[in-house]
Amino acid sequence: MQTNKNVCWGLGTNRQLANNSIVTSKIPVVSSNTGAMSGKTVVKTSVGDNNACSITTDNSLVCWGMGANKQLGDNTTTDREPIKINTGGPSEADKIPSARTVTDVSVGAAHTCAIADGLIYCWGVNTSGQLGLGMNSPSNPPTQIPSYVPVPGAVETTEPSYIAY
Repeated sequence: MQTNKNVCWGLGTNRQLANNSIVTSKIPVVSSNTGAMSGKTVVKTSVGDNNACSITTDNSLVCWGMGANKQLGDNTTTDREPIKINTGGPSEADKIPSARTVTDVSVGAAHTCAIADGLIYCWGVNTSGQLGLGMNSPSNPPTQIPSYVPVPGAVETTEPSYIAY
């Protein structure tokens, strides 16, 4: 089925299905095309334990689901329907600058990382150093990884529930 929308199923109690509901679904449901997803076409989606993020054709990053660990990138602990994440101005260090083009995203158990214009931004839980910040403190808003140097031809590696760049 080619819809250019997300098709989700399973647990929905934290809005993980992006269908304006908190009901679990045993069958696939097409995500809602409202709010931050209104008129958007999905290019890539990454799914974690209780939340997910999509990149749209306009290179926006949209995340939804459980926000308890601030893994949605909106600096709250609120469960959300899809919200646009890269909405900061060029001087706002606590957000992915709006002028950046998001090209990749990887959602982990309770953290998220995205690549925007070749720079990596991560946020959420960091108990095992999974954000790459050189410490174990969580990062509530998206934070640019300071020591990351873009490597041409690098590939993404993943492990179940611990997905990160």
